[in-house]
Amino acid sequence: MAAGQISAKYGSLQSSEYELPVKTGLNIFHILSYCFLISRAPLWFFILKKSDISTAYPVLSLNYILILFFSVIIFAEDVTPGKLAGSLLITAGVLLVLSGSELQVKKTKKQEV
Repeated sequence: MAAGQISAKYGSLQSSEYELPVKTGLNIFHILSYCFLISRAPLWFFILKKSDISTAYPVLSLNYILILFFSVIIFAEDVTPGKLAGSLLITAGVLLVLSGSELQVKKTKKQEV
């Protein structure tokens, strides 16, 4: 998902303010963005089939951190203290969700034995 957003941003920067929407939509990076977004659906369905939605969905929030990382590298955007703190909070939240899921799996396995 992050790749699709980065491609869309890069394509938008390459088009001028006054381009027709049709021409902007035919930019190679926008087309690439559409491809990433379309391919995301089958991947998401596969993930949902293999894991709990209560675990899978919070992991999607890690995209915010990937976007921040690539925006600094590719677009030379600034990392503010607020962005850094937010990223750390997202990471901590995902780790808490995943550790809670891990504990639940261990309890279930103990009950089966």
